[in-house]
This record gives sequence, C-alpha cells and structure tokens, in this order.
Amino acid sequence: MAINSRAGNGATPRETALELGEEIVAVREDLDVLLAEADRRRHEVMDGRLQLQRHTATKKFVEDMQVKSPVERRVIWHLKRLA
Repeated sequence: MAINSRAGNGATPRETALELGEEIVAVREDLDVLLAEADRRRHEVMDGRLQLQRHTATKKFVEDMQVKSPVERRVIWHLKRLA
C-alpha cells in the first residue's frame, strides 16, 4: 500500500518518510534562524545600557520636560518648532 506524497502518487512509504524527514529538517533550520533573531532582539530590548545609548536624545528631552513648568515647556516646544 503506497502513501500519497508531494513527490508524486505511488511513492513508497520509504520515499515518503525520507521526503518528510527532509521537510522537517528544512523547517527546523528556518525556525532556528527565526528564534535566533527573536532572542537577539529580546536581549537588545532588555539591555538598559544599550537602550540609553540609542535613545539619549529622548532621555534628555524627557528629563528637560520634567524639570520645566508647563509654560516653559510650551515656549520651548514653540521655539523648537520654529527652528
């Protein structure tokens, strides 16, 4: 009794098993690449020092805005828009 496979009708069970094994290997390799990328991104996100290095302008902007009064923030915002 033959099992149908993508290789064609009438493939032997051995051929089908080999074909499925090859597909599994290919899927695992693709998954390994995707998981490695996800892991790299997770490490970057969780690295506080790296985030501070990348976003120093944002950090400085937030620090500046927290110290200023609402009127000062509005004036600074308008001046930056005009620049």
